[in-house]
Amino acid sequence: MSDILMSILIPAYNASSYICQCLDSIITSYEKGSRNDIEIICVDDGSKDDTWEILQEYASKYKYIRAFHKVNGGVGSARNEALKHVRGEYIGWVDSDDFVSEEWYQAISQGLRMERPDCLLIDYYLKKDNEILKQNIQLGEKITKEQFIYEQSLERELGNFLYLEFIRADFWDGITFPDLHMLEDMAVLTELVPKYENIYHVTKNLYYYVMNNDSLTHNASPDILWSNIQVVKKRYEKYDKLGYTYSLNDLLEQLLRYWYHSDCSFEKEKVQRKEHIRNVIKEYRQKFLSDEGVSPKNRIKLNCIYFHLDNLLKIILKIKRILK
Repeated sequence: MSDILMSILIPAYNASSYICQCLDSIITSYEKGSRNDIEIICVDDGSKDDTWEILQEYASKYKYIRAFHKVNGGVGSARNEALKHVRGEYIGWVDSDDFVSEEWYQAISQGLRMERPDCLLIDYYLKKDNEILKQNIQLGEKITKEQFIYEQSLERELGNFLYLEFIRADFWDGITFPDLHMLEDMAVLTELVPKYENIYHVTKNLYYYVMNNDSLTHNASPDILWSNIQVVKKRYEKYDKLGYTYSLNDLLEQLLRYWYHSDCSFEKEKVQRKEHIRNVIKEYRQKFLSDEGVSPKNRIKLNCIYFHLDNLLKIILKIKRILK
């Protein structure tokens, strides 16, 4: 058994303005304890700012921090590089622009040692501008795989965020991140989650997810949104084949995001994609509407497409944004 309980992996790119807050929060949380059982693996993905120099300074100061540098290749390639250096029993992830609470290390390490789960799950905070919102996953402490999969498909607090999950390192054998601009977390979790048999939920808010309005998540192109549909569709087909109870809400979310994107209307390829989406909605409309996990808002958007009222809805939403 490894002496290292947790390997914390942090990919970073042009993160000089916030990586110190991230690392300092982990260090503060960890050094409140007395154990020597954590390693922090940082990978600089060819940053153009001072990120690499900062990571080197931390690595020289703290023996449990290791820093690696690579040519820029995207977050997936940085994560794959980090996985090569893991020595711990469990793998956890932290985004370089986020930070953790002082209780983070103690609560997680205690849960891992006492329960020895396949996956340990935590609650978190959403930091948006100057507002901090508690995000509590609607599951108890002991979770079945079936409960986990269904809750994840609802696209609520659980979502597909690797920073919420501390997963046995051996589960990652043979798993690599695909070359995607978004939803790479979902792609790897689709392969990992079916392996879970013992899931433990620490019902404490331990992580601060910083919502950045300039991030790719909030400014995705139509091509990226189209790729997202394929990732979600692949998961649905796999889980359906395995016999898991699975809400269609996350698939519908991706279809609607593409449809109502501001730049999805004119080019031939985009028109063909939208026609495909309309056909999917026609085919699955009753399944979507009978799915208890589909939100009322999504039901309205779905029916607007089905009855060709989507342009009217766009106008209403635009007026609503202006009035705000």
